[in-house]
Amino acid sequence: MGNGWNTLDLSYAKNIAHALWLAATRPEAVGRIYNVADGFSIICAPYLMAMATALGLPAPKRRIPRALIQPLMALLMPPEPEPKGKGAH
Repeated sequence: MGNGWNTLDLSYAKNIAHALWLAATRPEAVGRIYNVADGFSIICAPYLMAMATALGLPAPKRRIPRALIQPLMALLMPPEPEPKGKGAH
């Protein structure tokens, strides 16, 4: 999406699983929204190029303009709910 220089935040699967386990087992997590990230970002275009090369696939050549994707996503995805409860911002 976009020019390919946008960033992606990747997370180690074990860290995501741990976050999901904590959210499912802690009463204080009910009704809260969490973002799980490992604290580093990568640039999309070089990452996708490396993945294609590693998998023996052709390099991605087409990009979808951000101006097309954003309205489409607004139609397809409901807005995130507002945080509830103690400590909500």
